[in-house]
Amino acid sequence: AVSSVGPRTISLVLDVSGSMSGDPLEQTKQAASSFVDRTMEENTRIGMVAFSDKATVAADADQSFQQLKISINELKDGGGTNLEDGLAEGARMANSDNASRHIIVLMSDGDPTNGKTGDELIAYARTLRDANGDGKEETKIYALGFNESPYGQHLLANIASAGCHYEVQE
Repeated sequence: AVSSVGPRTISLVLDVSGSMSGDPLEQTKQAASSFVDRTMEENTRIGMVAFSDKATVAADADQSFQQLKISINELKDGGGTNLEDGLAEGARMANSDNASRHIIVLMSDGDPTNGKTGDELIAYARTLRDANGDGKEETKIYALGFNESPYGQHLLANIASAGCHYEVQE
């Protein structure tokens, strides 16, 4: 019997830029780890993209959940913030298989310094959510904001799918 949920692929897209140094990065690691704990189940693949000046795949979606948590723990901060590249790599990972659901979980302070910013970045995120332009989102984007400015809150709220932006207090 096929589970009613259907397979899903999730890419964690984590901001490890210099502006996330200290508490914000520690909170991001904790949030990512507990997200993995809550999401571990059959039919789910989770990979991780870390981004600063550019995005890198920190853990591909075929790794074990244990290995993924080790990779989260090893993240280091530094550099600028290329949110566009992070989202692009996250979308590529989320859509790398034929899962029925593709999800990006972005964790950032919403303060890009490289790549697209502002309304250009918001428009780009919209094209990632609805890749074929049919008005339905093939990829859902959740955004968790850490240490956001009002600008960062606005940006992340508009990058996220409707109702999928959360500010993390602790």
